Amino acid sequence: MEINQSNSEVKSIALKTTLLIIIYSLPFLVCLSLPIIIFRDKFVGFWLKAPGYYPFSFSMALFVALSCGAVTLWTLREKQKDINIFFVILAIFCGCSLNLLLYILYIPFPVNILMIFVLFLISVIQTPILTTLAIIAGIFYSFLIPTPLICIYFSCLYSQNFQNKPSSIRKRIRYIIPLLAIVIIPYIIAATIKLTPGLILPIGFRNIVGLNQLGFSYKNVIKKIEKCQQLEDYIGTKEAHALAEGRNYQTFVFVGNSAGFVIEVVGEKGTAFVNACSGECGDIKTLPVRIYTKSRTIDLTYERICG
Repeated sequence: MEINQSNSEVKSIALKTTLLIIIYSLPFLVCLSLPIIIFRDKFVGFWLKAPGYYPFSFSMALFVALSCGAVTLWTLREKQKDINIFFVILAIFCGCSLNLLLYILYIPFPVNILMIFVLFLISVIQTPILTTLAIIAGIFYSFLIPTPLICIYFSCLYSQNFQNKPSSIRKRIRYIIPLLAIVIIPYIIAATIKLTPGLILPIGFRNIVGLNQLGFSYKNVIKKIEKCQQLEDYIGTKEAHALAEGRNYQTFVFVGNSAGFVIEVVGEKGTAFVNACSGECGDIKTLPVRIYTKSRTIDLTYERICG
């Protein structure tokens, strides 16, 4: 009986620690989104509002925020023996990676139908509550199984009272600074040098994601872009292409199918991000295109590169 009670207490503490890590991570998630809000770029969009369009960036931000939340809790909590912070952060990394893998490989059809219905209701009845619910639904639509939270729970469950912490907060801060640097610096570098942080992932990998997840529609869009000879005037000979982040979608309806993607095209002289469409898309001439060369950034429309 005592063993059962003890196990129950251990599980309760692990659950409480997991919830506290989530709460402590929220300010960090907000901080990571602030540069996007302050320096709003219409072409890039906002990953927190629609994480399904920015799965790589959202997964990276989620990893950083949850890791910082775990470190903050470990530092501030007055507990001599606490969770193994290294083990917890490793579990968060595994959870975010698995979450992204599940997103890439599997989104059930009934959930698509449900989300279409929810979005239809929101378009008819626009209220702040529904908008907030739409953002929350978008997060769970994109990441159906909350694997990072499950991994945090089990890491807290099996590493309770594992690590002896330094006695003072000052010593604990010195202890965790290198760990925070390892977590945060790669994200800052990715956010600085790329259009969105998630594009730090290899272009070959993102092309495989496009082929596996989006299939024929993605191939069709790529074929269209390969025929755009005017694009080579800006970026030179095309060398590689891949799925970028942004409004990537495909719909299947009775009157006709449509799909739209943001495609990264790498050339010998520069890189282009092309909003392209396949199927029943309407007028595609005004779709935005952004080109980066060594000397400048150029904003164009689709008709300028593929007239």
